[in-house]
Amino acid sequence: MTSKTFRFNEAAKLYVENLEILRQIREETYHNITEFSDNLISALQNELGDEHLCQKNTNMQGAYFGAEIRYLWIGMDNKEWDKVASVYFVVPILGKITNDILLANVFDVVKHNRIKFIVNYIGVPKKLHDSLASLALKEELGELISQKAGEFSIWIKFDQSDPITSASKKVAVLLKAIKAAQNSE
Repeated sequence: MTSKTFRFNEAAKLYVENLEILRQIREETYHNITEFSDNLISALQNELGDEHLCQKNTNMQGAYFGAEIRYLWIGMDNKEWDKVASVYFVVPILGKITNDILLANVFDVVKHNRIKFIVNYIGVPKKLHDSLASLALKEELGELISQKAGEFSIWIKFDQSDPITSASKKVAVLLKAIKAAQNSE
């Protein structure tokens, strides 16, 4: 009878030895992304000036538990938020993320200097759908990722040297385009 010798490889040992460091890096990254989004919303309000920026945050459930969706729109009462076109993006909630892979787009803020925004117009009157859907084709608003009934996803890229200012300017243009489309109907 022969016995085989087993040894854990160096990668496995290195991973186990550095679990605490990896956890700290992960939490700091999530904190940094959340801080970026908070600062972006503040800068966006300044960028919009007299326009009233509305916001609603909701926590995700199920497989995406641990993430928060931040909805933004201009000028409508917060009680009517589901009847107006809005944009939204996802940020991690510190200490609650259960699956990094499902939130891979969140890391694009750090890795690729871009934010994924979803333009949602599911609850708006049907006559507005075509106007809002046509915004997906306007390259100056962002790079189209996907489009389906009632929403489209775009990447909004920002300048790494001044991420908050450059991102807030581009998101303001998107929000103003949405408002203009709604006001034209």
